[in-house]
Amino acid sequence: DDDPLVIILSGFPCCVAHAPPTETDGPPGAWAIAAAASNLGHRVVLVTDRCNEDVFRASAPEHKLDDADDSKWELITFPPEEDMTEDQSQRLRALARKADLIIACERAGPASDGKCYTMRGIDMNEKGLIAPLHRIVEMARERNNGGGRDGDDDDEANVKFIAVGDGGNEMGMGKVLGKIHEHIPNGELIGAVTE
Repeated sequence: DDDPLVIILSGFPCCVAHAPPTETDGPPGAWAIAAAASNLGHRVVLVTDRCNEDVFRASAPEHKLDDADDSKWELITFPPEEDMTEDQSQRLRALARKADLIIACERAGPASDGKCYTMRGIDMNEKGLIAPLHRIVEMARERNNGGGRDGDDDDEANVKFIAVGDGGNEMGMGKVLGKIHEHIPNGELIGAVTE
């Protein structure tokens, strides 16, 4: 398909003592962004952690994930990094290769130590809840710089990244990391570094 591909990264499994652990402000926002992108003629793939799948499916606009729908949007989930197969790692790379725009909507982002934290400083990686979705952004940036892996160099790549967050521990908040450290409780620990 030649239509531009918008990848939406979402999911914040911070309710670690609950099943599912998904925070509820990300899914409706992500689906609203998906609707806007689709209405503008873009293909849409929403990507989240495996543990968030039920919430994203339940909150999806009616019929948008049905196989019979011509305007089908795709929902892809990934397991925690330690559980990923080589096929799943390849699929993550393929998404980065195909992306024209990546939007993170309330998506947990790694802090300076590489772990994703709740606002209370609970390590969601340790709980086995976080897929390495930030790697899609990293690989797309490598592609932008002509440094794709495995022969994926693309001198004309210009993948944009937009992020929406509200607590400082979401992807994209690296742009204001100093402010997060200064003004957010636990900011030095939880502050997401992805810009």
